Amino acid sequence: MKKADNFDAKQWLVENKITTQSRLNENPDLASKIAQLPDFNTAKDSEKSELVVGKYVVVRYDDREYEDGQDMYTVWDNTVDQDEIGSYDDVPEFESIYPNEVADWLEQNA
Repeated sequence: MKKADNFDAKQWLVENKITTQSRLNENPDLASKIAQLPDFNTAKDSEKSELVVGKYVVVRYDDREYEDGQDMYTVWDNTVDQDEIGSYDDVPEFESIYPNEVADWLEQNA
């Protein structure tokens, strides 16, 4: 196989590194947006308590008032016909107490 005349391996490595780095930067940014969500149950503006990513919506439930309670970040399928996000008959797509785990899942599935 003959190497292409105009292929520059150094340039390809630089471009690949930039692309990889930008993806890594997007993930902490998404995780920080998730971590800053207000509690879905007590937020005065429900739109501000939802983060839409692709076909999914992320909400935070503050369960710290209960013993051993923590914040729970829940991902719902935003395309399912439902009365409201998080209805009792809905099954979440993903849940975690860690915003970065939610961001990782969204990047793989959104």
